[in-house]
Amino acid sequence: MVSQKRIAAYCGIVGIVTLYGSILLAVVLSPSFHWTTDAISDLGAVGADHAWIYNGGLILASFFYLVFAYGVFTNSIYWVEYVGIALIAFAYFLAILAGIFPYPTPLHDPIALIQFFLIPIGLWVYGSGNFFGGVAKSSRVCLW
Repeated sequence: MVSQKRIAAYCGIVGIVTLYGSILLAVVLSPSFHWTTDAISDLGAVGADHAWIYNGGLILASFFYLVFAYGVFTNSIYWVEYVGIALIAFAYFLAILAGIFPYPTPLHDPIALIQFFLIPIGLWVYGSGNFFGGVAKSSRVCLW
């Protein structure tokens, strides 16, 4: 039987593959997209030819990330780690909303901005919890 910890780890890996795979596929199918002039949200914008690939991938990957975050949360020890992973999980929830409310709908920009800020803040807080808890290796990864 597969443990809850292993399922969470697999969901983290599948989430990464799903997110970056959908971004790559959306970029390949959108020849008008340019990394230097367009926002990533343009791939899922209302009216974009293959918006469902980007938005669907974002939503699906975020569900996998939420399972991963739950696994990390249940295996955390220190209260600072709990706060950090809660911030990250909230960012994943906001990513789902960013896919549901694509650019240029009025809710997209504030949702996406908060989500982009919460991920590094959550990682910093979680990594700080690892550091103060004596888990030097993972704290360096999160804080870096």
